[in-house]
Amino acid sequence: MANPTGDAGDGSLRLDFDRRLKLEFHGSRITSDAGLLAYRELDDALGLSAMAAEALADLRMGRKGRHALVGLLLQSVFGRLAGYENVNDAERLRPSETICAMLYFAGGYREMRLPYRPPHDGTRTLINRLPTRRTAAGLVVAAVAAPGILRAQTSSRPKRLGILLDIPAGDPVGVSRLKAFEDRLRALWGGGRPLEIALWHAAGSPDAARASAADLVSWLPDVALVSSSPVLALWRRATKTVPTIFVAVLDPVGGGFVESMARPGGNLTGFTNFDPQMATKWLDLLREIDPALHRVLVLTDPGASGGPSQMAALTSAAASHSVALEHIDVREASAVGQGLASARARGIQGVIVASSAVASARRTDIIRSVAEGQVPSIYSGRHFVADGGLMSYGPDLAEQYREAATYVDRALRGDDIGRLPVQMPTRFEMALNVRTFRALGRQAPDLLLARADEIFE
Repeated sequence: MANPTGDAGDGSLRLDFDRRLKLEFHGSRITSDAGLLAYRELDDALGLSAMAAEALADLRMGRKGRHALVGLLLQSVFGRLAGYENVNDAERLRPSETICAMLYFAGGYREMRLPYRPPHDGTRTLINRLPTRRTAAGLVVAAVAAPGILRAQTSSRPKRLGILLDIPAGDPVGVSRLKAFEDRLRALWGGGRPLEIALWHAAGSPDAARASAADLVSWLPDVALVSSSPVLALWRRATKTVPTIFVAVLDPVGGGFVESMARPGGNLTGFTNFDPQMATKWLDLLREIDPALHRVLVLTDPGASGGPSQMAALTSAAASHSVALEHIDVREASAVGQGLASARARGIQGVIVASSAVASARRTDIIRSVAEGQVPSIYSGRHFVADGGLMSYGPDLAEQYREAATYVDRALRGDDIGRLPVQMPTRFEMALNVRTFRALGRQAPDLLLARADEIFE
């Protein structure tokens, strides 16, 4: 091929590898960005970007590693071929469907979708990769082939793990749980074996969650990790074949996700975050603060797969404690504050915020509304207390994520996950917020302080 670098010259440049393509050159600029596709075809034939991917080791952490180094290199190269000389042109290049196609097919962007559209609320982001043979000491961002190429290379590509979380991107709760998961998986899956991991967030609207689930299915993961009952329900409608480990699911049997706890069958198994004994514990702890407790308000999500089973356990426990229960649908954001205000007027003496993905996502507003009610409250997880809630008792979900890594490891190795039993919570933690106790005009009981796993001042 004459003048392969686009040196100055007159006339037409005819490419030998595909005689149907003809480009006009003026100096070293291409008259149309679409002409870049010819260079992409040349790159495919010579394997230049593949060699670059092999040579580049990515040691960046967090959001600094959002895009693969090979993608940044290709954007610079292809951008200059198209006449963009300034690195500040990146924002102009990103919406270009031609540039998107170039980088997508070359594996430069993990999160690029075609045709290009702005990311929705459940946009997919990246977490750090496990070490591969190419970088024994560091972390590498692995390239993702286009779907057509992927099908042709399935036998040789690394294993893929897709993660679908109900927690918004950047939420400290999600970050800490993912770190616990990754640390355990790294220890189990080490030895230089390559593994591609990509993360989708399904927090926000149901439409965004469905879009995230569909995106994850199209990525063709070998195994998936999914959190919460609502997101698992969407995921199950998207696929019934991908081996999936779930965490923080309230009632896997009642929700129709598994056949039984001991033998789940199908493509789902994992970890539930509710034990009926938690209902009794919540009431016991409230009574340690107010021994005269006899009327309690419960914030619950009756639409969640485990909502009814939680209320059934609470109703049974309340009857044995001679406590009357009222409840509010936590999904109705405007009704929560109003319901709490009217409940206090009716003599409510305590509040239980039951486990739910909705309560976790809206915890800031819920904690503020509960605080305005000036009554003792208890939540299902320590993250509520860290954000200002009074007290919590529930499973250690970071530990669940660590244990989920063992199931993911077994699934990646080919174990039949339908034979892996669903695990009940085994480790529980209690947290107190001393400042919130003082705001209520109360002193945290000494026995509670002595038994607490974590105290927030």
